[in-house]
Formats: sequence, structure tokens, C-alpha cells
Amino acid sequence: LRQMEQRMIAIELAGEGIGIVDQNGIIDYVNAALTDMYCYKSWQDMIGLHWTTLVSVEEKEKIKTQVIP
Repeated sequence: LRQMEQRMIAIELAGEGIGIVDQNGIIDYVNAALTDMYCYKSWQDMIGLHWTTLVSVEEKEKIKTQVIP
């Protein structure tokens, strides 16, 4: 449990935007950097969105073919 807490703190404090999606592509978690990156006022506003709502058509295709084989 302690190790998991340390990982979550590290993710939250990271300067890079980090998000976690479920098997259906629905956003379960975002850190503050990702919230800022997409200009949302609160991380809660992003929870429940499908990841594809955040990216352009070009980025969707790149992610679908290179990141999610």
C-alpha cells in the first residue's frame, strides 16, 4: 500500500500530463498537469470522458495504430 501511495504522489506531482483509462477508453484518472494541458478547470470534469474527446482526428489515428495496437 505504501508503494502505491508513493507512485500516486509521483504521478500527481509529475510535470507531464498523465491519465489512466479503462478498457473501454473512459478516463478514470488524470493528474493536474493533464488537466491544465487540456484547459479543464477541474480534474473531475475529465473523469468519465472517452479519451478520443481530447485529441484531434490525426492524433486519434496515431494513438490507435502506434500506442494501442
